[in-house]
Amino acid sequence: ILTIERKLITPFFDMLHRGRGLSLLLNMPELCLKTDQARGIKTTEEEIQLYEKFAGLKSDLQALGMEKLPENLAYRFVRFNTIEEVDQAINLAGVHGGKDPNDKRVGVCVSTTQKALDIAHVDLIQNDMPGALFIYDNDKLEPLTKEEIEADKSLNFVAGYGVKAKKGLQLSNAIVATIKMENPGVKRYLTYSL
Repeated sequence: ILTIERKLITPFFDMLHRGRGLSLLLNMPELCLKTDQARGIKTTEEEIQLYEKFAGLKSDLQALGMEKLPENLAYRFVRFNTIEEVDQAINLAGVHGGKDPNDKRVGVCVSTTQKALDIAHVDLIQNDMPGALFIYDNDKLEPLTKEEIEADKSLNFVAGYGVKAKKGLQLSNAIVATIKMENPGVKRYLTYSL
């Protein structure tokens, strides 16, 4: 679990938006920083803190036996009313895989694109609410069947965002890491070219 405090929310999303994908940050945070420095890109104090956080997360995951972190990632952002709700969802992720325990649908909605992360940033800022970003190993997920999509009648599932764990796995087996985000502390209109 990596916590991104209020002051680091916007720098974090800015880093992602300008090309520092989550896969790179998870797998090679030190190299990302060295590359920035070699290219003469000015690195802010907040960005250095973020690189250090991701280096710490990488070490923690490797200590748990994840020698090489997955590169094919999927993301699921969930906004909550309070930071306590975020903590509760993260604690339950080991069992429910980032899914609401009361949600009876087969799958969850994920995305593999940067656009999903931009939308998460917009959501956080415009609502000034905390959230959790669940990061999955996409190779352990598979699309819902046509029958499962029709049974759940979710617009997001119909649009192709619905996935479930592959046979023999639980959704919790697919979680690589979770990023806990504090509420930004400011409520304002924000948009990317989504």
